[in-house]
Amino acid sequence: MDGLVVGLGLSVVRAIAKAHNGLATYKASATGGSIFEIILPLNGVNDAAIPVDAA
Repeated sequence: MDGLVVGLGLSVVRAIAKAHNGLATYKASATGGSIFEIILPLNGVNDAAIPVDAA
């Protein structure tokens, strides 16, 4: 099973985001790998996204 990854990580992230009226997305990066984005409303208000720098 080397190299085989089976898990619930992304499903759990998606469920948590949804439970908080948020959103979890991913897309392929142009340079390889993936980009994951988790958007959660601030104080229950989802009027505008607040940009943050990627780590």
